[in-house]
Amino acid sequence: MTIKPTFVGIGGMKCASTWVSECLRQHPEVLHSTPKETAYFMTRSGLADYQRFFESGGRSYKAIGEFTPTYLPNAAIISRRIFETLGRVQILVILRNPCKRYISHYKWAIGRREELPLRSFSSLNPRTFELVNSIEPRMLEFGHYRADLQTYADCFGRENLHVMLYEDVRRDALKVVRELFEFLGVDPSFVPPSLDEKVREGYVPKYPALEWAKNKGYFLVKANLPGAIDPLKRLGLEKLLRRINAANDEPLVVAPEVEQALADHYAEEIDQMREFLGRPLTEWG
Repeated sequence: MTIKPTFVGIGGMKCASTWVSECLRQHPEVLHSTPKETAYFMTRSGLADYQRFFESGGRSYKAIGEFTPTYLPNAAIISRRIFETLGRVQILVILRNPCKRYISHYKWAIGRREELPLRSFSSLNPRTFELVNSIEPRMLEFGHYRADLQTYADCFGRENLHVMLYEDVRRDALKVVRELFEFLGVDPSFVPPSLDEKVREGYVPKYPALEWAKNKGYFLVKANLPGAIDPLKRLGLEKLLRRINAANDEPLVVAPEVEQALADHYAEEIDQMREFLGRPLTEWG
């Protein structure tokens, strides 16, 4: 059977894309890739190799696709590769307040990257804010959604771009998934078993070495045996390690000066997103 995806999830990073993917995977009329993030279009295009991420078992599905958050901030190149391979497919994206997204990304990054040791970056203050942006300037750039969304809208048509918001998931998750299922043309009455599972937040790891080992193992498996990722997740090992390493996790202390700097940095971006989405975004402003 020839498998040709009908949708591609493109982002954003640290915005609950894993939660969306699980809801999609559980729908009986949706075939989701294994693993969740193929990252295929980061380096390649062409349908034959791409199809290996989709095992249908001979069944037919109404919607077929994947979700790779790094597709959004690389819009100019990735949108063209997707279009050349799949044609005018549906594009899914979930976003959040870019200031909150940055803080979540910061919590995720420290202790996991050699350049961001937990001991030096355990609080987000003017000094660490400046340092982390010099080490990883794209962490700020990942919150600039508008231009990349416009690139995808121009390529695939605004009508084929479905934007979800993290804040809406927290407020009414069922409404979000029903609108998503309607957009994809699958049964909107289906309620995913994982609907009420907590959207995973970034956390400051209690044991940085354990976190490093967990992530190193994940990337090795993803690079060499991607089909094993989902079975390993079902065993619950990742959740166990996360629970251990997030135990007694204290909320990251963010200095008021940094909160103001983020608000100032993204003020124009948020105004542009209000115009693009045609909604007030009161929880962003």
